[in-house]
Amino acid sequence: MKKTIILSIFLLGVTSVVGQLLIIRETTINFYGNEFFIGWIVFAWLFWTGIGSLVLGKLFSGKNTLNILILCHFLIGIFLILKLPILRVFNFLSSNPSGQIPELIPSLFYVFLALAPLCLFLGLQFSVAAKLWNDYIGKEKTEKIIGKTYFWESLGFVFGGLIFGYFLVFLNEFDVILILGWLNVACGGLFVFRAKKKSFLKFSALALIVLASFSLTVSDEIDAKTKKLRFPNQELIISKNSQYGNIAVTKIQNRYNFYESGLLLGMSEKEVPNEHLTHISMLYQQNPEEILLIGNGFDGTISEILKHNPNRIYYLEIDPMLIETIEKYFSKEIKNDLMNEKVKIINADARNFVKTTKQKFDVVIINLPNPSTALINRLYTQEFFKDAAKKLNANGVLSTHISSQHNYLGPETENLNISVFNALKNAFPSVVSLPEEENLFIASFFDLDYNAQKLIERLKQRKIENSFVNEAYIENRLTNDRIQKFLSIAENRIVEPNQDQLPKSYYYNFIYWVSSFHPRLAKIFSSLNDLKFAWFMVPLLLILISIIIFRKKQKEENQVIFPLIMAVSGFSLLATEIIILLGFQIFYGNLYYRLATIITALMLGMAFGSYLGTEKIEKFKFKSIIAIHVLIVLFLVFLLLGFNLLFRNSPQPSLFIEIFFSFSAMIIGAIIGLEFPLINKFYLENSKNAGKKTGIVYGADLLGSCLGASLVSVFFVPIFGIFQSLIFLILLNVFALISLFILRPLRQKLEQ
Repeated sequence: MKKTIILSIFLLGVTSVVGQLLIIRETTINFYGNEFFIGWIVFAWLFWTGIGSLVLGKLFSGKNTLNILILCHFLIGIFLILKLPILRVFNFLSSNPSGQIPELIPSLFYVFLALAPLCLFLGLQFSVAAKLWNDYIGKEKTEKIIGKTYFWESLGFVFGGLIFGYFLVFLNEFDVILILGWLNVACGGLFVFRAKKKSFLKFSALALIVLASFSLTVSDEIDAKTKKLRFPNQELIISKNSQYGNIAVTKIQNRYNFYESGLLLGMSEKEVPNEHLTHISMLYQQNPEEILLIGNGFDGTISEILKHNPNRIYYLEIDPMLIETIEKYFSKEIKNDLMNEKVKIINADARNFVKTTKQKFDVVIINLPNPSTALINRLYTQEFFKDAAKKLNANGVLSTHISSQHNYLGPETENLNISVFNALKNAFPSVVSLPEEENLFIASFFDLDYNAQKLIERLKQRKIENSFVNEAYIENRLTNDRIQKFLSIAENRIVEPNQDQLPKSYYYNFIYWVSSFHPRLAKIFSSLNDLKFAWFMVPLLLILISIIIFRKKQKEENQVIFPLIMAVSGFSLLATEIIILLGFQIFYGNLYYRLATIITALMLGMAFGSYLGTEKIEKFKFKSIIAIHVLIVLFLVFLLLGFNLLFRNSPQPSLFIEIFFSFSAMIIGAIIGLEFPLINKFYLENSKNAGKKTGIVYGADLLGSCLGASLVSVFFVPIFGIFQSLIFLILLNVFALISLFILRPLRQKLEQ
């Protein structure tokens, strides 16, 4: 039975990490998921798992543990199989237009509730598996068994992260989720037959295994039908996964639409509006010969650039599968543009290409959506603009654009535009702004002006005839009063420039999105931007004062400090993981398999730490917890210095940097993994009814983790930046250290 219990716990780790990654990916496609949605998913996942461990674990503590564990496996298998259809049906039920940002509140509420059934039983499974192990073995202390449970779950995390990052990521989501569901049902069935349960349970287990097996045989049909729900009122032609996201082609009448991870990239027919984003930029350069295009090149942009007769267009497209998958659906005009001998398609991350190429350019055109994700935002920062500036010829220009409004710039739009404008000004001595539906920014090292006649003359010289960007349009675009209005606002308002370590534009774009549906809520998020970092010390001081006041309470009452300390550690772990992943993404881009490597390194550290803590648990004293938080503080100081060096020097991607990120993740994982069995030891050894509290510390760890993942990704890093987020984590653990020192009487009792 012991091996079956270990298999159950190991499978819990695999299910948790693979299921979470799959749901994050699915939500990214269905909900235009930026890091806010990803942070929300992690929050909801850990919240419900924590509730399952804390509440359900306590509720079922006196029940038949084996039956509860069997029920967990059966229900987890069923909920896994139902999860993707439930998420995919949202667009159909809400009538949300495909490729457009969904309404915030209903989307968040839907995802939050959709995760509840699965995660509640994942949390319960940990508690009952640990208790079952304790009941069957009975020779080891409860805290040691919980440590071993944590270790085997962490090994499951490691295994799941590796197979997902290097293998499962390329399979269709439904195959993966059905395999996970089948494994959980089969594990539940194994318990039924090993424990020689009644015939009814054996029959039920066999029926579920057969049903899950049948689902695997028809997974392709189910997957195809449910994927169509992502695109209401459209015919889904193809949906394909690459290591960078999901590629989809849909059809409406005779027009094809192209999507990447749910975002509409373009259509099979040329779009006229691309004229105003292309020609003005090209006309600001006297002799545009070498052109670098970053972003969508099959929406008509290349066609417009070719009208200026350049020598070469370098078109950067990071995902090689994108063009291969959708090119057969292009119109003849777009195919001819991409096959033009002057066009060179390069599959590379734009940031890394700009940093490493020796080529110089006359015009760099950044044709990207708003900085709605951390991945896109890294191409709107002053650091990237400075790197791009080094690749321009002496009279070269760089252009980019941000959503704007014709006649009224609300505060959300203003701040978004100004943050990018200020980032450009820190990289270039001359920047012009041309606000309309899109605010077109053009930057250069030579003096730029708003002389419309100069651009009109160049349009005539090049003999370009456009249906939209003509002489009248150029005259109006460069002389209207919106220009001066924006420049005046930008000059008089203090808005920090968008930076790698302080992604302000990403946060302002999030507020801009919210304002489309909930203006009042957007104002609340805007007001958060005015928060002072020092204000966050107030709640920490209040908690510290409360501990001082109640420090003389009896030992049993003082036990609450241990779940609180574990919550601080969980918060620090997930917050640090998010910061490491964001930092890694800034330097490497969306390299999914390498991100999986970092997650696996973190879990490997946790497995090693929990193993060491469990095996040597008798040798550790109360002061060991103090030592662990000293290590956390020292590690965070080291990480802060490392990030400072990286952002200051902005080095090229290298093996050393990759090792730095992976090693950092492994170290913090090992430290927190070591603490988990120790906290359980001191909590359970000095608690009444310890057997009923096997999930308390685990639940506190999960709830702290969910707050760390959500608050840091959504608020701390966008508002305060990576540096101050790390400083906050340092101070949080310093306060935890002070609390532990204050409880000296408790320490003396525990070590008697």
